[in-house]
Order: sequence, then C-alpha cells, then structure tokens
Amino acid sequence: MKTKKLIGTGTYGNVFLLTDGNVAKISDVDEYTIREIAITSGCHHPNIIPLISVEKSEDIHIESGKLAMIYPYAEEMFSYEHYVGDGDFNWDWYIIDMYKLISALNYLHDKSIVHSDIKYGNILIRHNEPFIIDFGLSSFCRSFYTGDLNCTLIYCPPEGLTGKYSTKTDIWSLGVLFHYACTHSVLFNNESDIKNKNIDSCLNHQVKNNFVRMMLKLMIQRDPKMRPTSYQLLSLFPFHHSFKQSYVEIPLNIDKYHFRLLDRNKFDDLPPMLEKILHEHKIPTLTSDDKKAIIDTVITTSHYLLYWRLNHPKLI
Repeated sequence: MKTKKLIGTGTYGNVFLLTDGNVAKISDVDEYTIREIAITSGCHHPNIIPLISVEKSEDIHIESGKLAMIYPYAEEMFSYEHYVGDGDFNWDWYIIDMYKLISALNYLHDKSIVHSDIKYGNILIRHNEPFIIDFGLSSFCRSFYTGDLNCTLIYCPPEGLTGKYSTKTDIWSLGVLFHYACTHSVLFNNESDIKNKNIDSCLNHQVKNNFVRMMLKLMIQRDPKMRPTSYQLLSLFPFHHSFKQSYVEIPLNIDKYHFRLLDRNKFDDLPPMLEKILHEHKIPTLTSDDKKAIIDTVITTSHYLLYWRLNHPKLI
C-alpha cells in the first residue's frame, strides 16, 4: 500500500489517495488526531464514513512520525453540492436525504458526539447515498462546551460565535446546509446576518416545499433551547417510528435499502397519530399549516423511501 497522489489539505492533516483505492488522512500525533480516531473507530452507521484502520505514516511511504487514518474512497464519490444541483430538483429525494443525515446526527448525538463542522465539503455522495466525513473538529459533549470558533462561519449558530457548542450546533449547521441545497443561496454571509437576519421571512420566500420549510424553521432557530434535538426532528418525518403501522411492505430493494409503500386506506389515521407523536416527543408548537405539511408529505413521498433500516451492512 503506497500513496498515489495528494487529493486534499486541511487544518489537521493532508489526504492522499492510496494505490489500493482507499485514502489516508495524515495527521500529527496530537489530541485532535487521537480524538478523531476514538470517535470514528466507534461509529458504525450507513451514512457516516467508516474508519478502516490506523497505520504509521512511514508504512505507506510518507514522512515518519505521523499517523495515517485509512478511509474508504470511491471514484464515484462527489460533493453534495454538485449532487443536489444536478438536473431537476426532486423534493421527495431531498426529504429522504434530510432524514438520513439527521439520523446520522442522531446516532452521533446518542453517543454524546458533536461533529462541529457540518458543511457541504463534509458531506459526500456515493451511489445516491450521503455520507458525513471529517471528524477532525469533533468532540465528546453531554451538554454545552466552550472553545474557539470551530465550525465554518456561514454554518455557525449564534451561540457558536461566543465559543459555545452542543449537539444543537450540528442541527443549525445541517439546517443551513439544506437551505442552500434547495435554494442555492447563502442564508448567512457574516456575523451580523447570523444575529439579526429575519430567518422566517427568508424561508417563507425561498423554500417552496411546505414540509421542508417547516423543518428548516425548527432547525435554524437562534435559541438553542428551542431548537429540536435530532431525535425530535426524526419523529416528524412521516416514515419514522409510529407511522410504521400505516405502511404495507413490498418486495423492493434499491441499493441495499428497504422501501415501503403507504397503505392509502389508512390516511385517515394520520392526523391523530401525528398529534400523539408531537405530544410524546415534546415537539415545539406547530401551526395547523405545519401539521398539514407533514400529512401532505406522507402522500407525496408514498412511492419513495418510507422506512429506512439503520442496522444493515456497510455500503462501502
């Protein structure tokens, strides 16, 4: 196994393509590298890039005294920015991607891990599947922790400007990412925008899908206490948890994921089921239009991914 070429540089290491097709992130032996290894070695989720192994840098013929974190690589992998901007925009697949990435965050947050740097450059696509990468700035955190400004400014929540981070940091950042994905416009250009811009007005004007607009309003709230957790957000997707009873399974598999169709005879059960879920998961108050958006999404996504299994084999 030898290096083939340099394909990326970053604050905490350079990334090389290896002759076996994988990539090596070469980093100094410091607290950031040790923490990244500790975090990624324990993560097993289909939308989080897996760590294959850790080697001495000299073993892959690079300068000695460093560590090489080996990750999978595929020529078909490309940035999420290019993926969502390619061809006609499909709201249903967009909502499914939103669900998968929030599920990945929920997996991390359950382990008290904050990624801290969710942005376009850290979401890659392979075979239409999104993957979270680059845990160089991640931390273990059970509540709030303080530190220097880590995340990229345009994805940074207000509390991050004062050096405060939590799992809610990732929620804000992912919301900002998804806003750009469906509008191709930057929501926050500077600190003043983050503190003062009328977020609701922008979302009402720019985001055409009712369900997505509602989700983004919940995720991009300035008060982190009012920002839902990843688990609360998952409960709002019409194909998650309690909604499962309204589906009939069909023998259809695409790219190792399980698909289901809705039993259209059970649509009448959805409004009371929704109220039950909102109550059980203590979701912030939703308007009648927000609730209608959820019900509408059940119908419009009925021929797409409606139940997604977390415990399946690695895709790479």
